[in-house]
Amino acid sequence: MTVGNRAYAAVFSVFCFAVTVYFIIDELLPQAAREHWPITTLVAWALGFLAFGLLPSFLFAMTPYKITMTDDGECEFQSLLRRRRVRAQQIRSIEWDDDGKITIRHDRGKVKILADRGFVDPLKRLFQLNPSIEADAGVLEALGVVRDRRRLTSS
Repeated sequence: MTVGNRAYAAVFSVFCFAVTVYFIIDELLPQAAREHWPITTLVAWALGFLAFGLLPSFLFAMTPYKITMTDDGECEFQSLLRRRRVRAQQIRSIEWDDDGKITIRHDRGKVKILADRGFVDPLKRLFQLNPSIEADAGVLEALGVVRDRRRLTSS
C-alpha cells in the first residue's frame, strides 16, 4: 500500500468518524431533548451512527499492508487486526483492477490488497511456486512475469 493510499484511507476514516460525532452532538442530541426520546432510542441511534463512522477505519485495519513468503511456500498477509496464511498451492487467481486493488483468490476465500510496489516480489514468488495461478496479461506484465507453456520465468 503506497503512502498516498494509506494517508487517504486514514484521513477518510477520521473524517467519517468526525462527521458522525458532530452529527450526534449537533443534531441527534438536541432532537432527542426536544422530542423527549427514551434513552434506549437515543443510545441505539448513537451506536448506529458511531458504527457507521467507524466502518471505514475497520475496513482500513483489515486491509493487508505486508506480504511475506516463507521457505516452505506459505504466504502470509498481515493487516493491523489479523494475519492470514495461505499456501501457494491454494492460490487460484490474481486480479488487478483499475482502482489499484489486487484480489487474490484461494481455496478458502479471497484477500484484497491495495496495489503497492512492495508487493511485486512476493507476488512474483507466488507465480514461481504455483504456475497454475490464473492471471490476465495485464497482471503478468505489471509484475514482470513471463509465461511459457512449459515453464514460468520472472524477469
